[in-house]
Amino acid sequence: MSTIPFVYKVSSTVNFPMYPGAYMIFNNYGLYPIYGNINDFSQAGMNNDDSFFYVMPGFKLEVYSGVYTSSSSPSLTIDNLTGTTIKYKAVSNDREASACRLYFGNNLLTDASTTTTRNTTTTTTYEPPVIPQIPSALPIKYKEFPSFPGAYFLDDGSIPIFCCIKDFAILGSTNADNYWAIMPGFSLVTYYEINYAGTQCLYDNSIGTTIMFKPPNSDNQVSSCRLYYGTASVKTNAITVSGIS
Repeated sequence: MSTIPFVYKVSSTVNFPMYPGAYMIFNNYGLYPIYGNINDFSQAGMNNDDSFFYVMPGFKLEVYSGVYTSSSSPSLTIDNLTGTTIKYKAVSNDREASACRLYFGNNLLTDASTTTTRNTTTTTTYEPPVIPQIPSALPIKYKEFPSFPGAYFLDDGSIPIFCCIKDFAILGSTNADNYWAIMPGFSLVTYYEINYAGTQCLYDNSIGTTIMFKPPNSDNQVSSCRLYYGTASVKTNAITVSGIS
């Protein structure tokens, strides 16, 4: 990972990319970010929904029609290692991809997935401050806004989550959640009702070094969420932005 231009530190020995090296596109509009190897798309809430792939300059993507094993051979390779623009390529048959391997230069990026165990629910509440609150430990921010997402909402595509969201309808979304992706160093608390009310679920990746992919306790229920850089037990770790949080 040390050769990737923009990374943030998630442990004393591990840096993680701030931006995806590739994207999976399906139905001409749905988009999933790919930060590293995914040995089984079903464990990342993606399934085999592919139509084509975008690969960023400097990266190479290998796509597999089955779950990846050491004996697997790619069904599609998109090599943009020396490219200077985004490269995209359609798959020969839609909905066949089941795994991928991502390279930056000659470096194979580490596995981007973790376990998918469903979390227990709680009902505690917390009122965030009204003014923007960006934890000082957040590696890079633009003025009063984070420069990269701390999590993604996955359904028919993906929605990046940069901060606490009091009502997904503000961003043109609804409670259509099927999966969550939480970046290393972050924690996410989801709520069944707007304004951080109702049943909640904690996804803590504050000490993780890879992306945490998690299904919700029940599909299509979440209406608001809180995003933390660090553990959710420290309330000042919440990332809030006026008008959204």
